[in-house]
Amino acid sequence: MNRAMRIAIIGTSNSILRGGYVAGIEKFPGVFVKNMSRGASTTVLLPALVKKHDYGQYDYIVFDFGVNEEAWVRAGTTTLAQIQDNIETFLSCIHASNAVPVFCILARRDGISAELPVRRFYREFARTRGFPCFDSYEFLAERFPSSSSSPPVFLDDEHLSREIAYQFGAHVAASLSSRQGCSSTRELKIVRCRRTEFVNYSQMETDSLHIVTRTSSLVDESFVQLSGTQAVRVNFPSASEIVGIAINRAQSRGGLRIVSGGVVSKCLWNDHNYKGDDHSLIYSVFPIKNLPGSSFLLSPGEQDAVVELNGIVVRRDEEELAYWVLSF
Repeated sequence: MNRAMRIAIIGTSNSILRGGYVAGIEKFPGVFVKNMSRGASTTVLLPALVKKHDYGQYDYIVFDFGVNEEAWVRAGTTTLAQIQDNIETFLSCIHASNAVPVFCILARRDGISAELPVRRFYREFARTRGFPCFDSYEFLAERFPSSSSSPPVFLDDEHLSREIAYQFGAHVAASLSSRQGCSSTRELKIVRCRRTEFVNYSQMETDSLHIVTRTSSLVDESFVQLSGTQAVRVNFPSASEIVGIAINRAQSRGGLRIVSGGVVSKCLWNDHNYKGDDHSLIYSVFPIKNLPGSSFLLSPGEQDAVVELNGIVVRRDEEELAYWVLSF
């Protein structure tokens, strides 16, 4: 009896949408799925997850971040180079694993009429490394050409409809299943990139601030609670850049103030997910405009702001890293 095909999913809201493309993968015969996704995140999430799981137990690791990253790149908050740093750092950390990276490009409504830059980046990144890449824009063009009889394509501007996303997931699973057993050669690729890493609040100076643990079906995380004049400090032995933050959006509002070397930066997010109750959890890791320094003070952004902070993502100096690529 053949062993189940084991797939890890690391993505954002499209990957946790009920009845979406992940459901299409899960329902395919002989597939086991572990979903590690976090809503409203980008590849800046990867440093936060790299040490949390044993990736060697999976045949494939599916990445799905393009929808959100198109918006962040367009806003100038992150860049294609930073996205590549995030991915290559992650792949270098798991290079002892035999898991094959897979890139799923989920469509945005505004990407139908013109090819968007992050889509182009992922297609080229996967092609030049021999990694499977599934492009839902191509899937839509092939399976659902414009016609009045086609089902609704989008749930909203950033999510395919559940029906079409499910079919796309089934297509991904079938393609990966047919790939099982195909011979390929692994080659070690040496790259120079700026390593990214996650710094948990427990590595900061928290001065006995209140710590709370939140749990959901996908997440079990602890956070340091900040309000009023409360703050945490983190120091590094050499210059770094903060490029992302991890918070509980359901318990955070008003932004985060970050001070480094006299430079004050305010990190804002949409407060529409704020609940302010005693249990809600929406764990999100998202990029911020690069803030360089070696010592950082983090505090609520406004007088009535509250923040549940899990950690930050920092980008280091360029160094040499290695990971496996494929050739057939």
